[in-house]
Amino acid sequence: MTSSPKRLFAISPEEIGDRPKFAWQTGHGTHIAAVGSLNKITIRNRQGDEISQISLGGPCLQMKWDKDGDTLAAIHEKSNIVYLWNSTSQKTTTIDTQTKDSVTVIAWSKSSSLLAIGTSRGNVILYDQSTAKKVPLLGQHSGRITTMAWSKDNLLAIGADDNHISVMLSTGSVIQRCATNEAPKNIKFSEMKREKRGTYEESTVSAIIGRKHLGLWTVVDPNSNAASITGSQLFTLNFQDKYGDIVDYQWFGDGYIMIGFSGGYLIVISTYHKEIGEELHKTRDHKGYLSSVAISTALNKAATCGNGGIKLHELTDQYVIDSIITIDEGNENLTEIAWSVDGQLLAVAKATGAIYVYLTKLSMVASVWQQKIAFLTSLHEVSIYDHQTKTKVDSIHLTTEIEPSVLAMSDTYIAVGFNNRALYYRIQSIEEVKRASEHDYLGTITELQINSYYAAAFMNGRIQLHMIEESDRRSEERQSIMFPLADTNDGKILCYGLTKDYLVYGTDKGILNFFHIEEWQIVNKFDKHKTGIQKLFPENFGTSVAFIDQKGDGYLYNVFFEHPNIIQIPNLPSGTKSILWETNAENEWIFISFDSDSISTYSVYRDSLKGPQIMFVGTTRVPMFNTVPLLLNAGLLLLLDSTGKIVQTKLDTYGFLNDSNEHEYTLADAIDRLSKAILMKRYEDAMFWAKQLNDSSEWNKFATALLYSLNVDYAIKVFREIGHPGMVMTLEEIKHVEDKSLVSAHFAALFGDYDLAQELFLKCGCPLEALNMRRDCMQFEAAMTLAKAYDPDQIPYISAAHAEQLEFTGDSSSAVKFYEQGITKKEKDIQHDQRCLTGLARCYIKVGEIKKGVMIALRLPGKEIKEECGKLLEALKQWPEAAELFEKAQCWDSAAIAYIKIKNWVKVGDILPNVNTPKIHSMYAKARESEGRYKEACAAYMKAGEWENAIRIQLNQLKSPEQAVKIVRETQSIEGAKMVARFFESINDYSSAVQFLVLSKCYTEAFAMAQQNGLIELYAQAIEKVLKDGRDIPLDDLESTAIFFQNQNNHLLAGKFFMFAQNYDRALTHLMRCTGANESKGIDLALTCVGRARSQQLTQKLLDYLLGEKDQIPKEAKYLFRFYLSLGQYTEASKTAIIIAQQDQESGNYRSARDVLFTMHQELKAQHTAIPFEMANSLMLLHSYILVKIQIKLNNHTRAARLLNRVAHNVSKFPAHIVQILTTTVVECQKAGMNNTAFNFSLILMKPEYRDQIDTKYKKKIEALVRKPDKSETDEDYTSCPQCHQRVPDYELLCPSCQLALPYCIVTGAHVVRDDFCVCPSCNFPAIHSEFLRYLTTDDTCPMCSTRIDGTRLTRMDSGEAVDRFLAQSSDMA
Repeated sequence: MTSSPKRLFAISPEEIGDRPKFAWQTGHGTHIAAVGSLNKITIRNRQGDEISQISLGGPCLQMKWDKDGDTLAAIHEKSNIVYLWNSTSQKTTTIDTQTKDSVTVIAWSKSSSLLAIGTSRGNVILYDQSTAKKVPLLGQHSGRITTMAWSKDNLLAIGADDNHISVMLSTGSVIQRCATNEAPKNIKFSEMKREKRGTYEESTVSAIIGRKHLGLWTVVDPNSNAASITGSQLFTLNFQDKYGDIVDYQWFGDGYIMIGFSGGYLIVISTYHKEIGEELHKTRDHKGYLSSVAISTALNKAATCGNGGIKLHELTDQYVIDSIITIDEGNENLTEIAWSVDGQLLAVAKATGAIYVYLTKLSMVASVWQQKIAFLTSLHEVSIYDHQTKTKVDSIHLTTEIEPSVLAMSDTYIAVGFNNRALYYRIQSIEEVKRASEHDYLGTITELQINSYYAAAFMNGRIQLHMIEESDRRSEERQSIMFPLADTNDGKILCYGLTKDYLVYGTDKGILNFFHIEEWQIVNKFDKHKTGIQKLFPENFGTSVAFIDQKGDGYLYNVFFEHPNIIQIPNLPSGTKSILWETNAENEWIFISFDSDSISTYSVYRDSLKGPQIMFVGTTRVPMFNTVPLLLNAGLLLLLDSTGKIVQTKLDTYGFLNDSNEHEYTLADAIDRLSKAILMKRYEDAMFWAKQLNDSSEWNKFATALLYSLNVDYAIKVFREIGHPGMVMTLEEIKHVEDKSLVSAHFAALFGDYDLAQELFLKCGCPLEALNMRRDCMQFEAAMTLAKAYDPDQIPYISAAHAEQLEFTGDSSSAVKFYEQGITKKEKDIQHDQRCLTGLARCYIKVGEIKKGVMIALRLPGKEIKEECGKLLEALKQWPEAAELFEKAQCWDSAAIAYIKIKNWVKVGDILPNVNTPKIHSMYAKARESEGRYKEACAAYMKAGEWENAIRIQLNQLKSPEQAVKIVRETQSIEGAKMVARFFESINDYSSAVQFLVLSKCYTEAFAMAQQNGLIELYAQAIEKVLKDGRDIPLDDLESTAIFFQNQNNHLLAGKFFMFAQNYDRALTHLMRCTGANESKGIDLALTCVGRARSQQLTQKLLDYLLGEKDQIPKEAKYLFRFYLSLGQYTEASKTAIIIAQQDQESGNYRSARDVLFTMHQELKAQHTAIPFEMANSLMLLHSYILVKIQIKLNNHTRAARLLNRVAHNVSKFPAHIVQILTTTVVECQKAGMNNTAFNFSLILMKPEYRDQIDTKYKKKIEALVRKPDKSETDEDYTSCPQCHQRVPDYELLCPSCQLALPYCIVTGAHVVRDDFCVCPSCNFPAIHSEFLRYLTTDDTCPMCSTRIDGTRLTRMDSGEAVDRFLAQSSDMA
């Protein structure tokens, strides 16, 4: 919200009385007319001074100004007189309407001098002020005329108490009429928003109907078909009751209406037919009441008054209250509000009799001197703002008679001008000014500029330069001068600028003149521009001037620039209003241009590769409406707004300044800031952003820009930063070169502008540099020209390089000439000459001189040139020469092809062993076959990979079916298999024929042959083998085979082939019917079938079969185990596995039981499913028993005894071999010194149920042990728990401290230890690493999974984390 406008003056109740009315002058709008209950109209100027007074005969009804503001018309109650006041003569006249009824309303035409007068009886008088004629129009309405309005088309709309509205022409003819429900008020003409305009500029009549409604009525051209005097209808808009009565409304924009209601509401509607009736905006400005609405198109603002004061809105956003004006005398009883035409003044009336006038907009008059700004803050007051010290002095009063139109300031003076007069004030101090002088000019001043001593006033194409105060130190002729000078033909002056030392002006002939004040003469004249110079903007010193010509193009002229001394400004917007130069010393040579929408920033490069240049940096949107930029300092733009205030904004193009506290920005922001800092030559800031980005491409852009601007010192700094020592050294060498042309030449070459580089090299006397540059850039014609002029010895080398380029572009004939020219025949140039001869050989062949080319190629050393020329000859189909060169170059493949082309078989045979390309062998094979050399042809076909041809020759020509079969089996050739099958069929070997027909995918034919010859089972075996090899067979062929076996009641093969054909239901039916020897195979296939089918129905069907639900004969548990496993039902599978293992264990099949449990264990582990304790324990016991044999074999009786001790304690789980296990335990324990353990188990063996089963070999020994017991016992070794490090017996598998179930070693059966831990690479079961390695020296298979183990793959887990991870996983799985 902006600050509240300043009150300019007030008209008190004592001057006019209560119930006031007022009217702003139209046109130039310098007067306001006001009247109250005292019945005296006071007319005042913009300063509030009364200039005239009109006495009325009664209470004033209405006051209206004509379209130009020259005449004020007024009427009062119960009178037929109209008062007219002339603003020029300030005299009052009257019009007697000569009617018996009184005047009620008046309205001036918008486009003519007509005044419409309405009366109380419905009559209308048209008064023409220009002729003083009156035209009475009687009986227009039957009631009192209450409101009238003119359109721009000179139509008059009339509303009356008879509830009718009529529209008439200026001649008095009524063209349309409409009826209303209630009396119309506040009638207006405007234009609804339409897609297509009608005949009239304003064709919409609007009026308040009664209190609650707004009527809209369209006036139609009377000459159109749609016109009808009585047929037009009024469109009425209704509003919510809570809004109250309509008190006022205003049209604005493209058919929008702003309506004020007595309830304090303000709404905006559109009259566009698709939106009409919709409220586009609604706000409640005043909580009590709203009495009036005003709109200023000049300010683009709206104002309302009511209780709470005055509220101002921007029309672009009516929701935002721009400012609030509070009446010091109280905000009650405000009745009317209105703006002056220019929007500068806003008046509000109070029912108690006062009118207050506020300054809402000042003339945007300001002047800038260096970093000081003088600007108008009231009609007679100027404020000065010093941006350097950030100080402001308000309200410096200047005694002017009228509002100034121009303002100027320097370090010494402030000047104001109006009409043809200027007043000059000396600045005594920052807060005090004193009138110094005044000056009258020959014409109206349109622009005024001053410096410390002189003023330059612009008047209608002429400038008067004069001293502000007369001085004795200046001669009389230097007191004043008029431009253009009398003796010149420079044309009319259009623009100028005054600096400390110069007056610069531009003319309509495109001439720029620089008048030096000290020398009092024109010291520089630029007359090369062909278009008139419309505006110019000198920088502080006056030697550089930016100007805009009459075409809208911008240029920069500098007195000291080398040719050219004028540069066009790029990307200058077409509507550019002005240009400002940067005032900050660190940002010199920066300026901005601005139009109504955007501000463009430019950077001037005085030195660059291409001379002086202007770089476009970027744009910034103008931050606010209706502002004027005044001063640019370090990226901060100071603007003057319409309220007379200085506002500041930072230009987007200065976003690189890192003096803010901004910490968050995007990558795109940083890149943009770096780019702009470089363009504006703010290299320290650019360095900051380059470091922030730290991107090589951005560093390179930075460095390139520095080279382009010839800033060698900073370029060295940047190349050091990015680590480019080569460039640093190079730049250090040229840093002290004073010749800028030489430096520029090198940089121009670097940037690819070779013409400029050559020009600069020659300019600074370095032609050889230009020559080397042209040669290095392969610009040989230019290089040759330079060589002829400056260094003829270089011609052969340039010729050779030129020839190579011509050859590359295909101009071989020209290349021959330059290759020949390049040969020097000097001993020092042997390699150079060979290079020329190599190119010459190629080009001779290309232009058709083949013999010359081949002769040179054969003479030259090396294989490359021979191969190159051979390829060229091959393309030309010169096969003999190509073959010779290819053979010399040892390009065997190419040589063989060439010799084949000329049918030189001897040569082909000689070089064929060196050839690996199948195509060449194929070509050779075909040639040999055509000559009847079949063995050689067959061998060549095999090398070429053409198996079918080799098989064909073996069968047809060499009569060797064995070799043909061998080839088919090795190569799996389908076509070859067909040929072999046909061969066997021809000799009635149907068995072989069937197999090869299957191999060749002729399944139908093979089946038919097998069926005819009783070879169906052989056919089935062949099919199954093909499927196992991963080849696809059509399902129809497989199903037909299955049906055949079905008809043969061969359920096993029928089921198998139905399964292959993916007919799983029929397959399972047949497989479940298998009996006898095929039952086991049938169940195995049924399990596979159900696993493939993934059908719940088939799964249940097979489960019922395995459980014996139908035939009451359960199948073996191993099938049930496999069944659950195939379906992924691991819980049921594990239970079944335990049952199977128990059955195997009970029958003494311990290894089989162990393998079943191991398989189940691995499946559960793979599925991350917990392993049942019973399974894990059984697996441990079975594996421990199996390890006993291994340890006895290794002669390690102690470990065998410990393992048997573990097993014997669970001997009930080994019922088939209880006595044998206990006997072995006793024997091994005695060998291991575990006598007490042996004694305890001997006692068990002596039980009656076991005694007779003891082997006679051990019986007496055991009996003796019982009779004479030895209870000594060797202590068991202890090792640490791998988790808690508690000492635990080797063969104890439960840690008493941490209660961890200790993993056991699959080699020894003891628990594992942390520092000697490993796992089997195959099954991932744990082991003691050293023991596993020792075991692998006797057996290379894992004792658990029986997989062959490479000892080198067995690694110890050195990381404690790996061991802990394994222990944790084992614990989770348990």
